[in-house]
Amino acid sequence: MVTRASTGESIPEAQVCVLSTNQCDITDQDGLYAISSIPIGARTIRAVADGYSASDQTVLIQWNQTALLELVLTPNP
Repeated sequence: MVTRASTGESIPEAQVCVLSTNQCDITDQDGLYAISSIPIGARTIRAVADGYSASDQTVLIQWNQTALLELVLTPNP
């Protein structure tokens, strides 16, 4: 999920990408995204949206498991 830092509200139409693989998805109206078949290991995930600063977070991808990651974006001044 991608949310707004100040309110916790979801951010639709944010782009979420796995930087090392260029796999991306766009969040739905609820701020949800899904990227499948990410290679195992530590991966940096980046979320960007118009009017917000980008946010990067590293997650450990393990074999045959789902990783849940919430990215929080801060509005640009």
